[in-house]
Amino acid sequence: MNMFISSQWNTSVGGAAVKLDMQAEHMTGGKVTLTLETEAPVELRIRLPWYLRNPSLSRDDREEPLTVENGYAVVTVSGKTQLEIGGSVEAKFVAANRNVRADVGKVALMKGPYVYCLEQVDNGDNLASIFVSPAAPIEELEPQQELPGILPTLQVPGRRLVQTIAQQDDLYGDPSFDVQDVTLKAIPYALWCNRQSGEMLVWMHAQV
Repeated sequence: MNMFISSQWNTSVGGAAVKLDMQAEHMTGGKVTLTLETEAPVELRIRLPWYLRNPSLSRDDREEPLTVENGYAVVTVSGKTQLEIGGSVEAKFVAANRNVRADVGKVALMKGPYVYCLEQVDNGDNLASIFVSPAAPIEELEPQQELPGILPTLQVPGRRLVQTIAQQDDLYGDPSFDVQDVTLKAIPYALWCNRQSGEMLVWMHAQV
């Protein structure tokens, strides 16, 4: 098993029938529940993704040691069994190698494998003027009501550059910088432009 996606399987392993029901709630509740029915003992290998922190295993509501080989949890099951893969998936900032020149000095938000973005509808225009500290606290909110799916909205404090030159109507002028504190709201990148058209930003300037 390589991906945690809610699904049902009917297959065979070594000629023995295997049924599996997977309920993947690791992005919201921190667990993946596997209900299996096998005609004979089957070795199951479950990939533990890099973003799953402190993984754990329970069988029929009883916790047991987690055996890991090459990044996979190894479990032998027989008959009807319920497994739970526990752990936490936390939102965090990520940065790029400094040789990725377009992203030097910038950070992005992720939760698990999902990249997040800022949209104009939530954060106003000229998103290039946004700065955020990589140490800023990340708050998880309810999913955006107008958008599909169950992924949370992320909220972080940031700063917006509202003035750059003294002569504001000129194209260039004497430096004069002014910033405002703002609260930024991020949604999953895959869902942007589903409410109204506008700017979108993944990589934000970092306050360093």
